Amino acid sequence: MELDRFEINLLKTLSKIKKGKLNVIVKTSNINIDQGRRASESLKSKGYIQIQSISQEFISLDSQGINFASKGLPERIIINALSSIGGKSEFNELKKNTTLDIQDFSSGFGKAIKNMWLKIEKKDQHQTTVEILKNIKKSKEEIFLEFLYKSKNMDKSLLNKDHSIINELSKRPNIIKNTIVKTEVLKITSLGSDKIKNLDINQENALTQITSQIIKTGSWKNLKFKRYDLNAPTSPVHIGKRHPLREILEEIREIFVSMGFIEIDGNIIESSFWNFDVLFQPQDHPARDMQDTFYLDFPKSEINLDKKLVKNIKQTHMNGWKTGSTGWGGNWNISEASKPVLRTHTTVRTIKNLYEKGDIPQKSFLIGNVFRNEKVTYKNTSEFHQIDGVVIDQSTTLRQLMGIVKHFYSKLGLNEVKFWPSYFPYTEPSIQGSAYVKKLGRWVELCGMGVFRPEVTLPLGIKSPVLAWGGGVERIAMLRYDLNDIRDFYKNDLGFLRRSPKRPQLK
Repeated sequence: MELDRFEINLLKTLSKIKKGKLNVIVKTSNINIDQGRRASESLKSKGYIQIQSISQEFISLDSQGINFASKGLPERIIINALSSIGGKSEFNELKKNTTLDIQDFSSGFGKAIKNMWLKIEKKDQHQTTVEILKNIKKSKEEIFLEFLYKSKNMDKSLLNKDHSIINELSKRPNIIKNTIVKTEVLKITSLGSDKIKNLDINQENALTQITSQIIKTGSWKNLKFKRYDLNAPTSPVHIGKRHPLREILEEIREIFVSMGFIEIDGNIIESSFWNFDVLFQPQDHPARDMQDTFYLDFPKSEINLDKKLVKNIKQTHMNGWKTGSTGWGGNWNISEASKPVLRTHTTVRTIKNLYEKGDIPQKSFLIGNVFRNEKVTYKNTSEFHQIDGVVIDQSTTLRQLMGIVKHFYSKLGLNEVKFWPSYFPYTEPSIQGSAYVKKLGRWVELCGMGVFRPEVTLPLGIKSPVLAWGGGVERIAMLRYDLNDIRDFYKNDLGFLRRSPKRPQLK
């Protein structure tokens, strides 16, 4: 196997010294550290050298340690302050005579007591006297601090000191700093020694780079070039790609568009009127409590809408209006409907779109962030993604909705889908959809779906049936990427991002 000039220079140096640190060898070899690293890895792969990584722990003073080394530890500052006022003082008076903050004074006073530098006498419930004891010597911590201050940076393994002192000082914030330094040690092998002895002079002078001058003059015809080893190992290449969660969002968007749906978008901040009231969710519903919903103090929301719409919604809640329902009864409060919230579902935007477009045939979808005031666990987060699909037409039926949803999830690789009756405040009939996942051996809940109730559509001026379904994205993404913890998507773990395939198939 041929070598380039960097490998030759490095191997020549090693053949003389047999073993040495990489940073020292590169200087002797007349190459820089980056060239040396590449050359050493290449020589290692060919069996010409061995590389050993050695870790050394160095200890030095941190910011507070440097400060204490020059001015004294808190316990020494307290002793000096007490000496300056006669060696005996009332406790609070002593505290006033030091420049230490409360934390440093407390820790220093405790250390001074432990070192038996002070004597405390409690006269009564409100007065405590502190007195210096005789023969106060430097503590081990002070001696070690001075030593480390002069040494600047020391190899911990070479310190002939009791490590309990280091451990004691490390308990105090920002005094001791530990630094791990990794050093690469190279050692030539017998194969490497034989290679350098039998090195072809032409190979040693072989060129590794073509320049414009060589091409212009035509001198390349008479030159020797290094051969390429097509089997040589290379460093892994991490190409740029979308985040796995973003990838599945794009895939879902493509599926919707392929099925003839038009994408809509909206704000993440909505009034409770659109988020709850328009969807016929009663104002005393548990989901509207603060422990489930994020309410905002700002901006102050005003329902700047058609008064007729507000009136229709109010009447629908109170007595059913013209919907054939009896409503929820009781009172409907405009101030409650005016509260701004972080949207708890994407349906808030699809229902707004229906109001804006009117009673015309349409198919629309939304993919967006929603927010719930939930404890973050391996399966729940306070912010997640949700999809919403809506179909409006005079001839639509529940059976068609089941067919649309089944087709949608089959494009995501979920072919076994089943439905059963359920309950949602704003659809009737309501259905729950689940898919069978073979690798889990069980049915997994996917989405809620149904036909919007007249209490939702009629106040908006919509008389045609409206099919709707919605569900979370993260659950599907977790199945795709074999994850058990939803938080893995948000850790920014480069290893996970690099290992993740573009669009893995569900099996």
